[in-house]
Amino acid sequence: MASSGFLRNAPARPIFQTSRLIVPRSPALLALRQFASWLLRLVIVASVVTAPLTAQVSPAGRWLTLTTPHFRVHFRPGADSIAYRAAGEGERAYRLLSSELVPPRTAVDLVLSDAADFANGAASVFPTNRIVLLLTPSPSDPDLQNFDDWIRVVLTHELTHIFHLDRVRGPWRVAQSVFGRAPGTFPNLYQPAWVTEGLATYYESRFTGGGRPRGTFHSQILLGAAHGGHWPHPNEATYLSERWPDGISPYAFGSRFLGQVREVGGDSAIPRFVEAMSGQWIPFRTGHPLATSTGIGRDSVWEGLHQEYDSLAESRKFSVAETIASSMRALPSLAISRNGALAWFSSLPDQAPFIVVRDTNGKTEKYLATGGVDLAWNADTLYADWLELTDPLTYRSDLHRLVHGHWTKLTSGQRLTDVAAGANGILAVQIGGQGNRLVQVSGDSTLSLGRESPDVTWASPAVSRNGSLVAVQHDPAGYHLVFLDPEMPGEARVVSVVAPVTLADPAWDEDSQGTRALLFVSDTRGLPQIYRQELDGDPLQLTDEPMGALQPQLSPDGWLYFATLEAQGYALKRMRMPEGRVQHPSSVPRADTSPPFQADTTVALEAHASGYRPWPALQPHYFIPLAIDKGSAGLFLGAFTSGTDPVGRLAYSLALSAGLDKGSVDGSFAMVFRRWNHHAIDLYLSQDHGDAGTISAPVSAMVLSRERDATVGFNTTWRHWYPSSTLRLALDYEQDSFTSRPALRFVNPEFVGASAGFSVARVLRPPLAISDEDGAAFSIRYRRRWRMDEDGWSDEWRGRAAGYIALKGVGGYAHPVLAMRLTAATSSGPDRETFGVGGASGITYQPLPGIVAGSSRQFPVRGYEAGETRGGAAAVATAELRIPVALVARGLGDLPYGLDRVSLRLFFDYGRAWAAPRPGLPRHLQSSGVEVTWDLVVLYDVPLRLRTGIAVPLEDGSVTRRGDVRFGLGFGSEF
Repeated sequence: MASSGFLRNAPARPIFQTSRLIVPRSPALLALRQFASWLLRLVIVASVVTAPLTAQVSPAGRWLTLTTPHFRVHFRPGADSIAYRAAGEGERAYRLLSSELVPPRTAVDLVLSDAADFANGAASVFPTNRIVLLLTPSPSDPDLQNFDDWIRVVLTHELTHIFHLDRVRGPWRVAQSVFGRAPGTFPNLYQPAWVTEGLATYYESRFTGGGRPRGTFHSQILLGAAHGGHWPHPNEATYLSERWPDGISPYAFGSRFLGQVREVGGDSAIPRFVEAMSGQWIPFRTGHPLATSTGIGRDSVWEGLHQEYDSLAESRKFSVAETIASSMRALPSLAISRNGALAWFSSLPDQAPFIVVRDTNGKTEKYLATGGVDLAWNADTLYADWLELTDPLTYRSDLHRLVHGHWTKLTSGQRLTDVAAGANGILAVQIGGQGNRLVQVSGDSTLSLGRESPDVTWASPAVSRNGSLVAVQHDPAGYHLVFLDPEMPGEARVVSVVAPVTLADPAWDEDSQGTRALLFVSDTRGLPQIYRQELDGDPLQLTDEPMGALQPQLSPDGWLYFATLEAQGYALKRMRMPEGRVQHPSSVPRADTSPPFQADTTVALEAHASGYRPWPALQPHYFIPLAIDKGSAGLFLGAFTSGTDPVGRLAYSLALSAGLDKGSVDGSFAMVFRRWNHHAIDLYLSQDHGDAGTISAPVSAMVLSRERDATVGFNTTWRHWYPSSTLRLALDYEQDSFTSRPALRFVNPEFVGASAGFSVARVLRPPLAISDEDGAAFSIRYRRRWRMDEDGWSDEWRGRAAGYIALKGVGGYAHPVLAMRLTAATSSGPDRETFGVGGASGITYQPLPGIVAGSSRQFPVRGYEAGETRGGAAAVATAELRIPVALVARGLGDLPYGLDRVSLRLFFDYGRAWAAPRPGLPRHLQSSGVEVTWDLVVLYDVPLRLRTGIAVPLEDGSVTRRGDVRFGLGFGSEF
């Protein structure tokens, strides 16, 4: 499932959940699955951005569909006005993009989601064109502040993805005319992220009055890369590494690059570039289609940008401020109490996020945090809002208070952000169905300080000691600083308008005698800097930081604290309050200085609403031909397809094939139905014919088999930010039938089973971590099987526990980790199963159809062959010391591959089996060794973990001898 997103670094990393092909047992169905999985993998690895935001769409409840000439808008009851508005903006963007790019071939499903209290969007062209739009704007996010209308900007961005990725020419169009919208047949999905995201970011500014190229945040990112000597090669401005600036790079560098291409080649250069990419035989190339379509050299434009920002970086003087904390990946959300205590949000690359509280004596406490944190002091009490998962699919932000070292939740489901505190108590911005509004918080209730309007958004309220209230307001005219009277809701007085630039982060400059002036941030000179304004005077610029200054706060002892961007992320700094205006402040040009787009925004909308219409997107839109040689069973020909509906209620895959020799039919059907946020039902059916082997007595004969499997399961998931747990109940059916020539009598076993499983996990994973850290995972499963063709039964228990301990205080780009795992199983009864011990594990990877590399095993012991010992009960214990070695983050020239990180793993494995099925099998196996882990990217942006190493068996196995040195290759982590 390929997708492109509006913002890579959302507060949470959603995981797209689609139907999966349950691993069949037979070699024939395994080959089918490998082939289909490989083709699906092609489209996944060809995608260039984050997973789609289906994880932020709640399928529960009722949905409606609004149909227009080019869209099917899916929305909740009560959101009719937003749906019509989004439909109008979608048709507007469609019309404007059609003036430069070739329109998509099918209608677009547009899902309006209110399930997350942060801003984002996503687009996908497989199997159908669809967009997910999160309705929450983000006027306080430096990356997303510059918009005229939130829905307009994000829809223009996502619809650009559809126009771009849906475009196919030449051999790709021939392939799709035969196989439909098959994965792997969209050439532009093979392009690096800086092309795909850069193009969408470029057009979000070209066809709206806002957009990130009109803002200043991306200039800061490029300045940081130049200043720190980390200017990337074009193929490194991708999702190669989570090193700063991580997922921001493709948007910043790509949009700047394409803006330069337009300046050199004119308005038609970008459309010509898109057309050239859409038909090239080798879809990975970027420089060749640009040169052949426009005559512009990719590397020359890229180097020109490098030189421009190198020059700008050299002209910016160094900061003289004192650094408090640095290398943070998100704004620190600084707050200072009346007595001088500090609190900030710390998001370091080698640590989980924390709220740091430092008192006036320098004592520091840390509290584990989630995302989207805002902080405020009220006297000596610290308040915070942050994102939480109220169910596996819904993100909500609520208010908390720190009391005696523990956080107490004050509100539930109130959707509060931008918390502020002062003489009038606690104030915040409350997200609503039509936008947001300023509210006063009292207990678990709120009092509105103004009406909610879809055209007005609020951010960053600030309250003085004497009760003066100011906030940032954004409306179609731009940004304003607004005074409000809490005693007179709805009354407001604009005190400063600096359009079209952005305004942010107001704070009061006051002493014990009262309010003196207002501090705020403006990017009027190309970078955000801090200004001070007397209530009846003109603003004075206070800072001229090399890469801007944000979030000003004054301490009681006269220090000006603020956040700034550096080469490795955000830094928290302080300086003495300047006496007056900064002398000769230098400016930085914006990427897009063209006048705001003034095209007619009215659209004559032809639309009609109805109940939810999933079928146009859910029905099959492609097929993959299958040809499977099943030995004596003959050649089977068939096809594979899959589908999913726009809101994620139903996903399925279907494979059917027929044998040419005997007319037998094989197939598999997998389905996941999710009508609720916590629960899901899955179904799997399969039938497979194939060879079961050769017998020699009493006469030689080839044994053929027919295997039938069926499983239906019910899953319930509880998920918070870090901990998660799942309960699964399932029923299954197995039937194996054997035949031979000449006819012999075989036992044809038939089983019905029932199982229950429970898993729980809580682990941390910092951005640059080489492993899960500081947590544990546990699972247990019980299964009962009944024999149907004769008397018989079996009981089976399986359990697994894993723990991870980060070894802090040791140098390197990430923490070393001590990882431990224990896996055990036992089976009893007349038809009990046996468990094989031995071999390496990890994930399977299919580099080519039918070629499977790697393995996944329940009881691995490295250095031995798979199943060197067996038993009716088995256990394996593993200990690994995982050590970071190098953070490389480099691409392999112009090839679509790169190396991100290298780490080392020292391991010891021990496995034992009981109740062996035959004499002579060893009772236990043990080995030790070392592995080098290579974190790679393939097709520019897709991570792939490769493990190479040696293992030395310490005991004799049934095949392997003690002391033999065994070399191994694997994919993914052992656990």
